Amino acid sequence: MILNIQYAGKPLGRNGMTHFPPNTTVDYDWNNSTIVKSDIEDWKPEVGNLKDIDNKRWMSTNYVYPSVAYKVDENDAQYKWIMFWFQTIPGANNDIKYGNYTISNWWDILYNWDNAIRTKKKLYE
Repeated sequence: MILNIQYAGKPLGRNGMTHFPPNTTVDYDWNNSTIVKSDIEDWKPEVGNLKDIDNKRWMSTNYVYPSVAYKVDENDAQYKWIMFWFQTIPGANNDIKYGNYTISNWWDILYNWDNAIRTKKKLYE
């Protein structure tokens, strides 16, 4: 099963992270065109629905950007990857199950990190 493949500690085909997408074995390779089976768009702790994924998925996504003092480069693979990846982080009322538990709002943990550590908040409830 592809989801168990590890390369230098990186789980290929899962969700990736800020430093690498799910289709690469090298950090900062955000514009990689290698196709892998991934559950990034339907992530579940055990395994979500797998589908082919590569850089075309995040590079072809058009976003409406807020007005800012600087211009966003629509062809910046790092920026496009981060925007795409952020949308896969479980949020409030995500209804993702982990055994008898429900996955917490991970955005609350990310943005309220000090409080999450202080209160020993878990990734599941």
